Amino acid sequence: YPDFFAGASVAERVWDYFAHTLDMVQRYDFFQSLGHLDYVLRYAIQQEDPELLSFLNRKGQSYGSYCFAANRDVIEEILRILIARGTALEVNTQAIAKAAGADSSDLSIYRETNPGRDTILLYRELGGRKITIGADAHVPEGVGKGFDKAEALLRSCGFNSYTTFEKKAPVVHPL
Repeated sequence: YPDFFAGASVAERVWDYFAHTLDMVQRYDFFQSLGHLDYVLRYAIQQEDPELLSFLNRKGQSYGSYCFAANRDVIEEILRILIARGTALEVNTQAIAKAAGADSSDLSIYRETNPGRDTILLYRELGGRKITIGADAHVPEGVGKGFDKAEALLRSCGFNSYTTFEKKAPVVHPL
């Protein structure tokens, strides 16, 4: 929401989002999967300086990677808590599904999974193995959108399975 970004820089608000997420993860443990770890990036990119987005594009660096590097410490702490508790990390495909067919010259459209590759790789490196996959399907046509891309991304990050939960118990499935 644009008003979330009022009164501070985009970078400060992104950090605020991650810091708040860390606080919530530290306080609460009643969930089986953390969804939308970097959800804020879908909207931060729309508020971002177009010159920065153009610079990143010229360098071949994604906005998600840029924000990951700037917030790696807090993201790593979140992931360490998830792993210690056996909590899964959701990979959400809504942004890539929405970006499909969008004008590729519009750099303000977020075009990555949430979280992106860097976070998924760090989660794996730290010992995380439980991944859930979501699409934010608010309509029947959205169910499973982008799952093919998520599967390819997860495989490239060293995963060969994903997790669902039945009565809070993890069930592992091959990709």
